[in-house]
Amino acid sequence: MITLQFQFTHGRYHATEWGRNANEGAPDWPPSMWRILRALISSWYVYHASLPEAEVWPVLRELSSGRASYRLPPSNLAHTRHYVPLPQPENHATKTAKMIDAFVLMDVGANLHIMIDDAVLTNRQADVLRMLLNSVRYLGRAESECTARLYTGAECSPVKPNCIRLDDCPGGIAPAGWRIVNVLVPARDVTLLDLKSTTAYIRSHDKTIWPHGATRIKYALDASDQHAYGHRRPPQKRPDTTTVMYAIAGSVTPPITDTITTADAFKRAVMSAHGARGNRLSTTLSGMTTEHGADNSNSNVSRDNHAHAYFLPTDENGDRRLDRLTVFSRVPFTPDELAALASVRLIRPHGKEPLKLIPVYRGNAPDAGINILGVSRTWESVTPFVPNLHSKIRGPKNNRYLADGPADQIASEASKRGLPSMRRVVLSSEKIHGFRPAKFAKNRKRGLAGFGAYRALVEFERPVPGPVSFGHGSHFGLGLFHPVHGKREGRNDS
Repeated sequence: MITLQFQFTHGRYHATEWGRNANEGAPDWPPSMWRILRALISSWYVYHASLPEAEVWPVLRELSSGRASYRLPPSNLAHTRHYVPLPQPENHATKTAKMIDAFVLMDVGANLHIMIDDAVLTNRQADVLRMLLNSVRYLGRAESECTARLYTGAECSPVKPNCIRLDDCPGGIAPAGWRIVNVLVPARDVTLLDLKSTTAYIRSHDKTIWPHGATRIKYALDASDQHAYGHRRPPQKRPDTTTVMYAIAGSVTPPITDTITTADAFKRAVMSAHGARGNRLSTTLSGMTTEHGADNSNSNVSRDNHAHAYFLPTDENGDRRLDRLTVFSRVPFTPDELAALASVRLIRPHGKEPLKLIPVYRGNAPDAGINILGVSRTWESVTPFVPNLHSKIRGPKNNRYLADGPADQIASEASKRGLPSMRRVVLSSEKIHGFRPAKFAKNRKRGLAGFGAYRALVEFERPVPGPVSFGHGSHFGLGLFHPVHGKREGRNDS
């Protein structure tokens, strides 16, 4: 006895039953042995052409002569509809033709088993069959990506079939609740040429749609096991979206020193797109709770503990130029906000070349796979920390001290955001990615520039999730940190 196992990568099986039109919406389910044998031949020709026919054909012939039964996973039929334009040259008009793509839907990871009780393979033949199965990339159409495995002898776990030949049923009658399906199988006199023949060859030479060497056998299918997956499941609520990421493209992408100007240009474009849709001011996108004029006379900064959106351009490939722009918010984006974010594909930073934005991710921070959204106890500057306040000398002459120093401002801001206590804050004027901190732009199109610029390393009492950013322009990529892992966490300098 041997068992063939197929697992469909995306939980979908696309294949039209032989002799049917695709628009009839009739998938080849269960997958016919004829289709499986042709998939093995394709694997042989594409990936194992060095195998001689004398080794492959006996394996295929043994599979052809066996009586197969199936264990089908719970599944349901589904389809999509596509309307293809058909130009009409005579009147320059265009019509559309409806095309139906019917497929079988099942759980990702569900297994399809095909048991062939009377098939006997030698050790070498089993090795050849494993080689062919391991190279099968899809079954049916290319959308049906799958993996395939072979089990022989004692490896075959007892699996109760739910689709068997009708003549194997007691009295040749299907049990109650079972339905009859036609399955295309090889005939006893099938040849390798029959299995290799293409549909075009069959129609042109045999003048028929049915392949020579094949026959249809009636199978009984346990219908109670089918239609258990799909639209009958309760709808699943999609997780809230807190992170949207873009790739930055352009004739010349901006250097990392233009972080704040790039982020500001993108935010202004998003706010414009959001307002153009007739929406009220978005607190999440703007950080403001009321409308405000050009002079900010009516502005009211949101006191949301920095939960509103961060616009964070970063250099992910190490060439010191910005190539990613991540928008992150601790408050999930609304559908209107997501629509505004998705609509922005071009920005024009003030005085710079236009930049294209290509969406690459939408979801949640832990799944985004970007460094600044990691988790760590120790964090180091990606861009310089720019204090919001002037540092001041306080106290009597004999007991002077620095008030509102840069390190104090970082610790105070972290405390106000509810972050763990700081174990240490180390500041320096060392270069960041080859640039002095003072070389980074600190001005948005409107607003002040902050006071000074520092490279920083901060260490918390316990690990915190990113993004971590402090100071002036912290929602526009300034004062941004990346996690430090391993030995570097123990460094005492920056």
